[in-house]
Amino acid sequence: EARDILAESEFRGLPVFDGKTYTGFVTRRCFLRKPKTKLIMVDHNETEQGVEGLEEAEVVEIIDHHRLGAAKTRNPIFIYCEPLGSTCTIIYKLFNRNGVPITTEVAKVLLSGIISDTIMLKSPTTTFEDYTAVQDLLALAQVADMVSFGQTMFASGASLAKENPRKMLESDFKKYRELGVTFGIGQCEVTTLSDVDDYKASYLAELDKLKVEHNLDWAMFLITDVVRENSVLLMTSMPIAERKLAYKKESEGKFLLPGVLSRKKQLLPEILRVLEE
Repeated sequence: EARDILAESEFRGLPVFDGKTYTGFVTRRCFLRKPKTKLIMVDHNETEQGVEGLEEAEVVEIIDHHRLGAAKTRNPIFIYCEPLGSTCTIIYKLFNRNGVPITTEVAKVLLSGIISDTIMLKSPTTTFEDYTAVQDLLALAQVADMVSFGQTMFASGASLAKENPRKMLESDFKKYRELGVTFGIGQCEVTTLSDVDDYKASYLAELDKLKVEHNLDWAMFLITDVVRENSVLLMTSMPIAERKLAYKKESEGKFLLPGVLSRKKQLLPEILRVLEE
C-alpha cells in the first residue's frame, strides 16, 4: 500500500508509525527490487538437481551433457548441451573456442573430470571427442599415463566403509521426477566391491532417511567398481518396481549390475523402463 501511495505522489518518502509511535521513514528506494543472482548451471539442468535458492536466481546459461529437463526461463539464455561423456569435455572445447589458454592446473582438473565421468574412457557414454580431449589434456597437464593417473585418482578416493554414509550418498545425488514418481540416484566409484556387505546396512538405513527428508518415492545408490567394470545397486524398498528390474537381486536392498558403469546411459533408462510398464 505504501509503495502504491509513493508511486502516485510527489513525495520521496513517508513516515512510518506503529499506532501513534513514530518508528521510521520509508522511501521509494526501499521498494526497489533486489537484483537476482545470476547463475550458470553446469553439469546439470533440472531444477530438482540445482543448488538451494535456485528459484530466486536468474539462470543465464546452461552447460551440460545430460538429458534436457530445464525449467522455463524469463529470457532467452545460452544453452550448450552435447551428448558427450563429460561436461569437462564441453568446457575444454569452450576454452579452445574462446582462445583461452589452459594452464597445467586447469588441465589436470578437466582431465580428472573426464576420467571420472567416463571411468577412464570405458563408460558407454564415452565419445571420440572425450578421447581426443583427454589426449590433449594429458600433454597440457604434463601427465605421462592416463591409466596410472586414473587408478591413483580412484584409489585415493574415500572408502565407503570409513566415510560418513550421508556425505557419500549426497556427494553425487541426482533427483528425478518421471511418470508421477520422484526418485533419486547417487553414485560413487570404488576400486573393489568385495566389502559392500560390510557397510550395506548403514548405507541402506541412511538411504531410507534421505528418501523421507527429500520426499522421494524411491532412493538408490550405485556403487561402481572402476577396475572390474561392474556395479552394485543399493535401494530403498519399492516392491512393484523391483520385480521388473533386469538386474539380479542378491539380498534385500542389494542388486548386482554386471557391466554397468553409467548412471545416465545404463541405469536411468532401465529405471524409466520399469516405471513405464
